[in-house]
Amino acid sequence: PDPAAAAAAAPPAPAPAAAVPAAEKNTAEAVEQWLSLLRLEKHFPALLEQGYDDLAILRDADAEEIGAIIKVVGMPRGHAKVFIRGLLQLAEAKNAEPVPA
Repeated sequence: PDPAAAAAAAPPAPAPAAAVPAAEKNTAEAVEQWLSLLRLEKHFPALLEQGYDDLAILRDADAEEIGAIIKVVGMPRGHAKVFIRGLLQLAEAKNAEPVPA
């Protein structure tokens, strides 16, 4: 197989900065910063209105809830894809955190 073709077909590497914002994780400010990193900050007011003011709530949402969030917030398909990718990065970051002793 051609390495250049394989590299071109590979999905882009996740942006580590989008995984966890600098603000305290369990705040509305952190949700806003995270959305900003994903360039989806325009959806912040609608998410806040629906009670999604904590990254843990978003990160732990199951597929059905994520679909409902996307629908109620009115995200276009492209924004929804970025949102889902960002949620996956949040989950990966949580799984990579060391377990307290």
